[in-house]
Amino acid sequence: MPRYLSKSRFKQALECPRKLYYTGKPDYADTSMDDEFLAALAEGGFQVGELAKLHFPEGIEITARDQQEQIRETAELLQRDEVTLFEATLQCGDFLARVDVLQKQGNEIRLIEVKAKSFDSGKGTDDWWTVRGPRGIKSEMLPYLQDIAFQTHVFHLAYPGYRVSSELMLVDKAKRSSVDGLNQCFKIYKKTINDKRRVWSAPLPGVSLASIGSSVLTRVPVDEFVGHIVSEDLVLPGRRGDFSILAKDLGRQYAIDADISPPIGAHCANCQFRNPENPQGLKSGFHECWKRALNWDDAEVTRPLVLDLFNSRRKQRFIDSAKYFLDQIEPEDLDIRDDGEGLSVSQRQWFQCSDEWPGGGEFFLDRSAMAAEMARWEYPLHFIDFEACRPALPFKAGKPAYALVAFQFSHHVMEADGTVRHANEFLDVTPGSDPNPAFVTALAQALDGPGTVFMWSPFENTVLNALLRELGQGQGEGMSPERNALVEFVLSLTTDSKINRRGHRAMVDLASLAARYFFHPYTKGRSSIKVVLPAVLQSSDYLRSRYSVPRYGAASGLASKNFSDMAWWQVDPETGLVCDPYKLLPPIFDDVKPEALAKLEHEEEEGIREGGAAATAYARLQFSDMEPLRRTALSRALLRYCELDTLAMVMVVEAWREWCES
Repeated sequence: MPRYLSKSRFKQALECPRKLYYTGKPDYADTSMDDEFLAALAEGGFQVGELAKLHFPEGIEITARDQQEQIRETAELLQRDEVTLFEATLQCGDFLARVDVLQKQGNEIRLIEVKAKSFDSGKGTDDWWTVRGPRGIKSEMLPYLQDIAFQTHVFHLAYPGYRVSSELMLVDKAKRSSVDGLNQCFKIYKKTINDKRRVWSAPLPGVSLASIGSSVLTRVPVDEFVGHIVSEDLVLPGRRGDFSILAKDLGRQYAIDADISPPIGAHCANCQFRNPENPQGLKSGFHECWKRALNWDDAEVTRPLVLDLFNSRRKQRFIDSAKYFLDQIEPEDLDIRDDGEGLSVSQRQWFQCSDEWPGGGEFFLDRSAMAAEMARWEYPLHFIDFEACRPALPFKAGKPAYALVAFQFSHHVMEADGTVRHANEFLDVTPGSDPNPAFVTALAQALDGPGTVFMWSPFENTVLNALLRELGQGQGEGMSPERNALVEFVLSLTTDSKINRRGHRAMVDLASLAARYFFHPYTKGRSSIKVVLPAVLQSSDYLRSRYSVPRYGAASGLASKNFSDMAWWQVDPETGLVCDPYKLLPPIFDDVKPEALAKLEHEEEEGIREGGAAATAYARLQFSDMEPLRRTALSRALLRYCELDTLAMVMVVEAWREWCES
C-alpha cells in the first residue's frame, strides 16, 4: 500500500520531520492516537463536525474504507458540474488530503475545514496576525491555517485549472443556541476492530439544521492567510524553505520511509514518542533521536535535560550553546532575581539545576513566611476542588458556545485539633442537564459558616467568577432573595483583579504558597498538587505515621465518602520511593494508554484544567453511547479522583504545619 503524506502527517512534520519516521511503527511508543481521540472528545470535535454537515444537506459523504476507492469515488463525483462532498479524498504524487467539506460550482472550488476552535465573529480575524516584527500569523492559529493551506496546495496539484477558495468553519462565541439540548443532538460511538479504534459521531434521528434553530458555527474566509503561508518560507525544526519544495521533499521522505536525521531542540519536550520507562517494551523515539544526534550512550540520555527545566523559554538557547544537561546551567544563564515575595521563578529554576537551596536538607521551606500565612487562617479550614469544562455546543437556549459547565466539587474540612473529614461532594453528569445552578447552591450550603477556604491554583476562582456572571453581576430588585444570597456568597469567596475586587472571605491559593515558599527536588520546580503531594509524602514523618495504616475511610478513622480502610502512604517495592497516591487509584479510562492520561494531568497543572482527564470523562458521560454499568463506574471514578484532590490539599497543609511547628 502506498504511503502518502496526509494533512495529519504534514502537521507532524511541521512539529518535527523526524516524526515521519516513527509514526505508524508499532514498535515505537506513540500517544498521539489517544491524544487526538481525547482532545476531540473534550473539545467537542466529533459533534462540531456533524453539526457542520447539517449546513450542507445536499452533501455526499465519501464512505469507502479502501483509500484508493476513496480517491476514485472523489474523482468521479468531481466530474459533476455542481456537488458538495464530505471527506473528499485528494491525491497527487506523494500527497493525500481528506477535506471536511468540498463544494464545487462549475470552475469554482471551496474547501472548508471544520474545527472545534472558538472564534469571535465580533472581533473578526485581524487579531490572527502578529503585532510585532515582520507580518506573520499568531502561533495560536497557525496550525489550523497550515492545515487548510496544505489541503489547498494538494487540490491545486491534483486538479489544476480551478479557482480555489478556502475557509475555516469555527465555533462562534458571539452566537447563542436558540434551542435547549443542542449538545445532546449528536452522540459519539466507538468500536474497536482488529485492535484499531474507530470513533464517529452521528446526529439523532430527526435532527436537522431547521430543528436546532440558529447554528453556533461560522464560516471564515482565510484565502489571505493561506496565500501568506504558501508564499512565505516554511519553517520547521532543522529546515526552512519554499512551501511547495519543502512539502514535496517531506512527502517523498515519508513515501520511501526515509531515515530522517533528528533535529533536536526545545520542540522535543512534548514529543509523543518519548517513552523513558519503556512500558510495554516499546521503543522511545525521543531517546533514539538524542543519542544519535549527540552520539550519546544510555547513561547520558537519562541524565536530567534542560528540556525539563521548569517554566523556561531559554531551552533552545541552551541547546544551541551545547548546554544539554541541567547541571551545565550556571546562575548567569538564568538571570536569577529575588522578587521580594518568596521564591522567584528563576530561583526555583536554579534550585532545580543545582540541587542546592538555603538551609540544605531534603527540601526548602520558608518556615517563617509559611507560619505567618497560617497565623491568618481561621478554623475550621475548608479545602475545595472543582471540575468544570467548556463544551463547544451549549446545553441551554440563550447560552453561548463554550459556556462554562461546573459539574463536580469535593470538600474536606480540617478542625483546629487536626480532625479531618470529607464533608461534602457534588457530581451531576446527567446527559443534557445544566448543573451550574445546583452546583453553586450545593457549594454555598457546604461552606456555610466560618473558616478559611482553600483552592489549589486560581481555577476555582475563575469558575466562580463565571458562575457569578450567570447569576448576575450585582443584586437587583428583580432578583429573588435566594439568587441574591448566592451572588453574595460568590462575591465573598472570589477576587477580580480587573476591577480590584476582593471578597471578605476570598479563597487562599495553596499553589501560590507552594510556589513562593516550598521547593522539593521531586517536583522539578512545579507546584501542581499532583507533584507536590508525592514529594511531601516522601519527606514527612508525620504523614507517614498518619496515613501508612488503613485509617482513611475506616469506621474509627478519617471520614470518607468514597474510600474504606485506605492507606495512602505506601512504598513502591521497585523504586523504594513512596507511591504517588493518584497511581493507587484505578485509571479513569480502561481503554486509554496511561501515558495519554498522564499528559492530560500534565496539561491540568499547566493551567488547562478544563481539558483535563475529568472534563474528558464528563464529555464521555454526556455524549457517548455507554452502558449503565460503565456509566456508574466512570462516575465513581470521578468521585474518587476529586476526593483525593482535596485530601491531597489537606495532607500538604498537615505536613507544612508540622514542619513549621517543629
